[in-house]
Amino acid sequence: MSHIMYNIDELLEIANREKKGSNGDAWWYKSAKNPSTPQLPILISLYQKDKHVVVDADVEALKQHKASGTNTLPVKFIYNAENLLPTSHVEPAVAKAMRSRIGGVSLANYAGGRYIDTNDNRTSASEVLYIYDAQRLRVTPPREWRQLDHHVNAKTSELMALFPIPEKSSIPGNKWNKIARQLKNNGFEKPVMITVYGDTMERWIDDAEWVAVANSLGVKYIPAVFFYHETERYTCDSPAACGAGICGSALAAGAGIGTCKPVVYPPPPSSSQD
Repeated sequence: MSHIMYNIDELLEIANREKKGSNGDAWWYKSAKNPSTPQLPILISLYQKDKHVVVDADVEALKQHKASGTNTLPVKFIYNAENLLPTSHVEPAVAKAMRSRIGGVSLANYAGGRYIDTNDNRTSASEVLYIYDAQRLRVTPPREWRQLDHHVNAKTSELMALFPIPEKSSIPGNKWNKIARQLKNNGFEKPVMITVYGDTMERWIDDAEWVAVANSLGVKYIPAVFFYHETERYTCDSPAACGAGICGSALAAGAGIGTCKPVVYPPPPSSSQD
């Protein structure tokens, strides 16, 4: 990975300026690793939209590096297109879109909007999906999702409401028990993958069985990462044909076998799941 050496004082200046911005400490992914030990090289994400500059390193960690006598750190820049935004900026974007009715998006497809709260400083899966539906705005890919870097910690109840999650009776007992042991001993080994493509806003979730087991164990939050596909990028005759190609690509990349089932929106529960 190519990078340049960057002065820590400059990194601190950028990180502090970002932290004092109108949206607070900005981020585009969450890491399962200890924030006091930044991954190297440090990534600086540059956004065309609103000219945001986001550093994926904790300010206190940078100060510790400086105190230890380190003057420079390796840095790599990420240049984001106009339709990408930091995950931390999703909620303000959703609030603005809802006020102005941009895109005419129905909340019926997002659990009736029960998980859209633009004042709680906790980006939800529904909010990420909503802003893509309304304005085709995407969250920036995380550093390394295979190592559990993720966009949001989605409420398990939200994923149960947004996706067709299988019943225990439909999952082989040995598979259910294996997933349960993993979750009890080590938690999730990777985020669940939420895939959406733009022409129809159909969406899929891989590892739906993991969500089912997590729900049975009382796990409240599940790490989730988002992937986007737009069929105009494919040489195919119809969205259905493109969908088949997308599904094949997803499966080849390691998605679960249930990934490629179009979403069937479940009815809202009779009472709150929270």
